[in-house]
Amino acid sequence: MFIKKFIPKILLNYDKEYMFIRLGFVRLFIILMLLGGWIAATAAPTNNDIDTKAPKVAYLIFGIIGFLVSIFIFIFNFYNIIKMDIFVDIPWEIIFLGLDFVFMCALFGTSIGCSAAEANSRDKVIRKTVNGTSTQIITYDEVNKGTFATAAVFGFLASISYFILVCISVNRFLKIRKKNKQQNSPST
Repeated sequence: MFIKKFIPKILLNYDKEYMFIRLGFVRLFIILMLLGGWIAATAAPTNNDIDTKAPKVAYLIFGIIGFLVSIFIFIFNFYNIIKMDIFVDIPWEIIFLGLDFVFMCALFGTSIGCSAAEANSRDKVIRKTVNGTSTQIITYDEVNKGTFATAAVFGFLASISYFILVCISVNRFLKIRKKNKQQNSPST
């Protein structure tokens, strides 16, 4: 009881149903997948090669922005901030649906890029002439083997989770719209 005096009321009034009924766990899964993919992409070697650097940078950008946006959405839903009086008029469901759709597409594309970069980084061979003979030097670092593939797997899992959220949000939106149409239509 003593601790409750120091904790803001908004943190004590969280939505228990969001975690179980309204897909809070899916949002947490997305957050974890984005974090894991971002860490894997950070560890991926590029060796200043455009075939590997572009997918890595794209994944890092979309991964961290998606991570932050997902945390923002989770906090807004979990603590019922979207239901506060000053935010009631904002169409949060449509905004969150749009953001989820954008990041679903972006992560799907960057995951494909990361999987292609994994294949490219494994096949990179530099030919050098040493003492008149042509030798092959493999530039792929064995310690970081598979990091692009790991980032791609995390990205695909996050994309699938985003797809689930988008489908459920669209379904919920259509049900509400149908219900409103039925209520507004004159009964015969």
